[in-house]
Amino acid sequence: MSVDDVVSTALRIGEFILSNSNISSPEEDKKNQEGEKGKTTDDEEKSSVPALVRRAKDFPMLASELSLSSALIFYISKAESQDVLFDSYQVFHSVFENGLKNGKVTDVKEEIVNDVINSALKTDEGAGYDVYAGLTLALIGTKFDPNFNSGITEKTSSKDFLLYALKELRKTEEDGKGFELQRRLMPYLIEIKRVMEVVGVAYK
Repeated sequence: MSVDDVVSTALRIGEFILSNSNISSPEEDKKNQEGEKGKTTDDEEKSSVPALVRRAKDFPMLASELSLSSALIFYISKAESQDVLFDSYQVFHSVFENGLKNGKVTDVKEEIVNDVINSALKTDEGAGYDVYAGLTLALIGTKFDPNFNSGITEKTSSKDFLLYALKELRKTEEDGKGFELQRRLMPYLIEIKRVMEVVGVAYK
């Protein structure tokens, strides 16, 4: 792990989100939720921040308090969709492993990318857990545990992936590697948080 890799990985995520964000905007999502224009309350102001930005801001502190595995399990339990979680894993695995071409991934179906971006940019308070969990699992698989990816095939379903991810987290803890993984992953999580805060500025 190098500082350059930490920063470039986080910037790649920000570039990917912003380059694809014309698919759907948080402002349009917010209008749909409200049904009509009206006075904005404090809660509505808070929920105008894209879901992935909020989840990225909260996760490092949660992982520090609970442990990485416990925080991930919490995020997975709050996921709106196991399909989006798996889609997010596939998309961000490609972002980390293969990079971007003009801000786009080239080896994942467009509809899968669209689903991930739309979920990342949702503004309701319960959104974004699935996208961030998929992103973090992809980060673990590409940067720290290449064997993690060996259990994922073209035939893997979202349910299979969920079961596999939980088994891998359990194995990490049973092997006594949870703390070391968290220590090595934390600089990435903190830098991603910073970049996501910059992304959030685009939607103020």
